[in-house]
Amino acid sequence: MLAVRFLIALLATFVTLVTLVPLVAAWPASGVGDRAEYRSVLGERSSADGPSPRALTGAYCAEPGNADRAPVGLGPAIHIAYAIPSDAPDLFSSVGPSIAADVEAIEAWWRREDPGRVPRFDRYRAPCGLQLDVTRVRLSETTRYYERFAVQTEMILEDLERSGLESDSGIQLVYYGGPIADPDVCGAGAGDPEQMIGHTVVFLAHCTDRDRARIATHEILHTLGALPTGAPHPCPGDEGHPCDGDRDVLWPKVDLRSLEETVLDLGRDDYYGHAGRWDDVRDSAFLRRLDEPQTRLSLAVAGRGTVGSSRYGLSCRTQCATRWDARITLTIDAEPDAGMRFVGWRGACEGKVCRVPLRGAPVAVTAVFAPPTYPLALRPTGSGSIRGENFVCAATCIRDVPSFKRLRLRAVPRAGWRFARWSGACAGVSPTCALAMNGPETAHAVFVRTA
Repeated sequence: MLAVRFLIALLATFVTLVTLVPLVAAWPASGVGDRAEYRSVLGERSSADGPSPRALTGAYCAEPGNADRAPVGLGPAIHIAYAIPSDAPDLFSSVGPSIAADVEAIEAWWRREDPGRVPRFDRYRAPCGLQLDVTRVRLSETTRYYERFAVQTEMILEDLERSGLESDSGIQLVYYGGPIADPDVCGAGAGDPEQMIGHTVVFLAHCTDRDRARIATHEILHTLGALPTGAPHPCPGDEGHPCDGDRDVLWPKVDLRSLEETVLDLGRDDYYGHAGRWDDVRDSAFLRRLDEPQTRLSLAVAGRGTVGSSRYGLSCRTQCATRWDARITLTIDAEPDAGMRFVGWRGACEGKVCRVPLRGAPVAVTAVFAPPTYPLALRPTGSGSIRGENFVCAATCIRDVPSFKRLRLRAVPRAGWRFARWSGACAGVSPTCALAMNGPETAHAVFVRTA
């Protein structure tokens, strides 16, 4: 939720700044972190009825969700929302399959342009197989309310947060089913790659004679960080778009060509797969790496608790093995059951925080849970005592000791007696014993009379 509010606040801040200059085609409209929000706008107008609807080749049985469902794929994903004003008709029965067809086209085009990468979209298990996880959000305000604002994305994001669709991390691809003030705006997108947050909005009521999959791809690229600072071909007065050729899918104006008639970074020298030192969208964690081996992550649980990553739908209570795209860093959370506490990590993680860099080699992590305390039974035989931190036992006694605490016990004989040996959790003839309370333990000290 904090990330969403941070994103919205920055949107508002940047909007205030850009209103001081005239609005030109594809001028940045707002910002996320150090990234601006850029809009795709109409190129030449057309009297045509628009492109034919894309045909979905796979089975479709998706139902819209009221919240983000647990994802199937492992890794940062693009989540889709269908947002409609409070008084707008719900057209998901027709919009849903067309969104799926858009995604199918985007994935096919991306693989054509780069066989080693493809965007990772959020999916769930449906009766007919894996389907896009689309959250349907009925916004709180009417169509006229949103239509009044020059920058609808800020208002839409606020409403998405209020409706419960939060995005502390990740990318939201929002299909908005209502008009906005500027009919020439086809979409908007912004992202902060370092914080791995962003939003993309496609305006369904506008640019109906243009390829919507192309518009979505254009905005997704903005969300992933294009056009990065340092790219050699930014448009004059518009640093968010390249101007070295209108076949580039990131060209600032959306003409009548389809997604398939565009290319991903014309010349591969601005934002994707380039040889420069500036940021490269090809390195984004939101792209599946098809040309690299996945990393095997083995999780184990000692005690009673749950480990995993709510961001990626990973949850494990005993042992589980998963495979991840390499070159991401995964934060693993540990949640103890009632009456238990989290002790720490073992294996690839140590201490209380687990951030695992996945680089191809197998990784194993164990989370240790335990009760708050374990009983320690102390049994002196003969005449003497067993002493520890803050206790003395001259007869059999039981002490509750914090679990996994390391203790130092000392056997102290009375006059006329001597310490002979330890048994149980301690061993040997030294009067001192180092003991780790990794479970219930018993320590027996034997004293004998002196000769």
